[in-house]
Amino acid sequence: MLQCIIFSFLAQDIDVSGVRYSQPDYVNWYNKHRLHSSLGYMSPLDYKFLHLKKVV
Repeated sequence: MLQCIIFSFLAQDIDVSGVRYSQPDYVNWYNKHRLHSSLGYMSPLDYKFLHLKKVV
């Protein structure tokens, strides 16, 4: 997925020097904060905390 984003920047002849710095932010958002349909449209962090509360 990230490769598609980088290639889209290259195809549009846009300066990609900022991609290196924005990549960790995007990966953090994608893995921890975006809503997942398989989790009932919750972020992974919210899902984890909800289920930890049920266990404890």
